[in-house]
Amino acid sequence: MQRKLDRFAFTRVAFLVTGLGLSFSLFVNVDAQTSTVGSISGIVRDSQGAVIPKAEVLIQEERTGFSRTVVSNDEGFYSAPSLPFGRYSVSTAPQGFKKTVSTGLDLHVNENLVVNLTLEIWTRKRNRHRVQRSRACRNAQR
Repeated sequence: MQRKLDRFAFTRVAFLVTGLGLSFSLFVNVDAQTSTVGSISGIVRDSQGAVIPKAEVLIQEERTGFSRTVVSNDEGFYSAPSLPFGRYSVSTAPQGFKKTVSTGLDLHVNENLVVNLTLEIWTRKRNRHRVQRSRACRNAQR
């Protein structure tokens, strides 16, 4: 009778250990396969180092055309989480600034790629020279 109880206990323990081992391996496999994304974030600043709040930042995957637009917060910080891995370009052109573009940015799985953007102030120097030149030409012709 004791022998039957020992076998029954051994069988129960064997099934329990096998069940726990299989359960553990399922959780490990699921966890390893769940993440296929990364994120891109950074700070938008002007050439003097001041942050640019509420700047629209366009993040575009170069091969597929997938894109997402995010807006920088009051500290100039922007973030685009859960992006599929790939090659991206990041651009912004707030009012009063030249368009800034960073291209060829490889985003890998589980990576937080930091892309800080420095903007130059947009000026109309070319138009002023044209106007001055045309006035000078008119004055010379008179």
